Amino acid sequence: MKFAHTYIPAFIAILVSTLISKSSFSQGKYFEIRTVASGKAKEFRARTEPDYFGVIRPLNDQPYVILEYKGRTIPQLMQAVLKYIKERKGLWVDALQETDNGDGIFIKYGDFATIGDTVQCKANLVSKTRIALAFGTDGNIKAGQIGIYISPLNDIYSSLYGNAQFRISRDFVVITENGLPFNVYEFVQPKAHKGLAYPESVFDQDGKIVNPVNKRIIEDFYDSYVTDLKNYLDEHLK
Repeated sequence: MKFAHTYIPAFIAILVSTLISKSSFSQGKYFEIRTVASGKAKEFRARTEPDYFGVIRPLNDQPYVILEYKGRTIPQLMQAVLKYIKERKGLWVDALQETDNGDGIFIKYGDFATIGDTVQCKANLVSKTRIALAFGTDGNIKAGQIGIYISPLNDIYSSLYGNAQFRISRDFVVITENGLPFNVYEFVQPKAHKGLAYPESVFDQDGKIVNPVNKRIIEDFYDSYVTDLKNYLDEHLK
């Protein structure tokens, strides 16, 4: 079985480092990490025990991050996005629907990249990224617009071992090459593990922010996907 190396794509690395250097405590530009009460986190598969779940959402609880290209048709927008994915090393098309069969018109694409290491984040964090783009048939998306959100299939993985080397197989199974332990990342510290057991978590069991640095790093990481796509589309569509 072959494995793809974990890496930080150049466009993500540059954008994230620039954003983090400005402030580790301010809000993300496009996405925010927040808590919701247990049982209400349908859009992100946060596997935690507390009364709260961590979710990644567009700012201000909006359904989408909106990019707008007036006068462009849905086929033109989709063609430009597919060209973008093809030109970005490491990205792949996860799902594609060009006609509305009741669940909309969309492109979903994936990536596997490092968010931060044990020095930055108190753990090695990697993202099995799933970005979803919706086009024009949703009531919240107008003609010429693209709606962007983090797919429910998005996952973050965490290891406290500094030398953990994450790999992803061709069928998208995540492992560490050297067999070191890792888990699905917990935005909220589990009830059974108080204090320092989950130093990389953003929230404590009561939903209070205890790691604002990681909150900003993760938000900047996902913001960077929107920023890079927007820069590409602005150049090719406007």
